[in-house]
Formats: sequence, structure tokens, C-alpha cells
Amino acid sequence: MGVRFAEAAAIAAVQNGRVTTAQLRACGFGNSGIERGAEAGRLHRVHRGVFAVGHLAPSRLGDWHAAVLACGEGSRLSHRCAATLMKIRDGVGPRIDVTIPTTSGRRRPGILIHHGALPPYEVGTWSNIPVTSPARTMVDLAHELDEEDDIEWALRQLQYRRLFDCTALELANRRRPNRVLTRFQQ
Repeated sequence: MGVRFAEAAAIAAVQNGRVTTAQLRACGFGNSGIERGAEAGRLHRVHRGVFAVGHLAPSRLGDWHAAVLACGEGSRLSHRCAATLMKIRDGVGPRIDVTIPTTSGRRRPGILIHHGALPPYEVGTWSNIPVTSPARTMVDLAHELDEEDDIEWALRQLQYRRLFDCTALELANRRRPNRVLTRFQQ
């Protein structure tokens, strides 16, 4: 298990301490190897098909990365969680926001799944976590926030952090219109 575990740990190191069952299998783990790793305290189940490697110390980045991994290929951290990760705003909801590019009826405990197309220009990575782009995050956030002042503050943070791209924001807003955000763009 030593070499296989070292390979899994190397993968987890770039995924905020998390690894999927498929990645463990690619390292040579079978079902019994995964079970033995869990019994030995080297693997800790976080979500169906996702494990923390080595320990379960609290980690916001690890939790966010695990949620994205649990939702499958093409999934991205989004909405309030993505905005908090990018420091556009502070504060997350009771569940982790993840957008998936399919309309599958997938459900995961602790994860709020949003459905929507994610074209390549609306995705990226932040702290090695697959995430929606700053522009897409801002548009998603504008649909979640109730107060115009909150939206304005988030837009100012976007500018302050040099993440503001007017063209990308207009394009994202055209794909998912929000009248309040449109008013701020004029």
C-alpha cells in the first residue's frame, strides 16, 4: 500500500487533501485496499466517492474541493462559495454551492447543486479548485443577493481585486440576465 498511498497523497496534495475513488483506482487501489485505508485511518470518506487523505482536520478549501469532486466532471464551485473564495464577498450559505453542466437529478448531502451550461470562458481554477469565472460568479451572486448595496459592494471588490472584466461580465449577464446587475453596468 506504501507506493499506491504515496501516489494518492500526491494527487490529494493538489486537490486540497481530497481524492476520488476513481483516482484511487488509477493508483492501483481495489475495493479492499480502499477499505483497508479507511480502517487504518489513512482515508476518510467525505462524500460518496470522495475521501480526505491522511486526516479530517477542518479545511474550508478541502470541503469545497470535495464537494466539486463529488458532483463529477465539469462541476465548479459557484455562487456564494466561489465569491467567498475569490474574496469578492464574505459569507456562505448552509450548503456548498456547486454548478454542474447537466440537468441530472443528482443530490449530495451538504451541497446545493445548481444546473447550467458552463462554457470554457466562464470557468477556471482558484486555489486549485475548479470554479466559475469571476464574471459568472458575479452574475450568479446577483441572483442570490437581495440588496443592491450588497451587489454594489461585491462589484467594487471585483474591481479592487483586479478581477473586473467588463466584456466578460456583460457576456455572462447576457447569458443569465439580471436587471440589477445590468443597471450597474450602464
